[in-house]
This record gives sequence, structure tokens and C-alpha cells, in this order.
Amino acid sequence: MESKVSISSVETASTIETFHVRSEKLEKQASSVALALARMEDQLKSFEVMQSKLDFLEKEVKLLGTDPMRQIPKDFNPYQLKDEDIPLEDLWLIEMP
Repeated sequence: MESKVSISSVETASTIETFHVRSEKLEKQASSVALALARMEDQLKSFEVMQSKLDFLEKEVKLLGTDPMRQIPKDFNPYQLKDEDIPLEDLWLIEMP
């Protein structure tokens, strides 16, 4: 009878170790998924900011077509457009989280 208890204890210890190893692997996978999700959220925020800038530029282009007095500065580069360059009346285009 003692040998059965001994075998059972070894099996139990082995099972516990197996669960521990699996738990560590799952924790690592969960951490990787969380990191990937955080990166995707950052990319989405960047995309939303770029979309608002594009919306602003589209509006400016439409105004250029209707207002002959408006002119594009020669040094204008849309890729260097900063958030503070967008007029206050256009801030509604940018959704805050």
C-alpha cells in the first residue's frame, strides 16, 4: 500500500509540474498578446490623427478651389503638418478617446 501512495505522490508532483510549466507558457503568450494589442492601439491612434489631418487638408483643398485669394505657401509640406497647425474650428475632426 505504501508503494501506491509513493507512486501517487510522484504522479501528483509530475502533474503539478506540468500544470506549472503550462501556466508559465500561457502567461508568456498572454503577455505577448497584450503587447501586440498595445501596439495595435498605438497604430490606431496614429491612424486617427493622420486621418484628421487628411480631412483637414481635404477641406483646405476644397477651399482653395472656391476661394481664389487663398494660396498654398511655397514651403508648405503636408507631411510636416502638426496638430497645433490645425485651426481650432477644425479640432472637432479629431476625436478624443
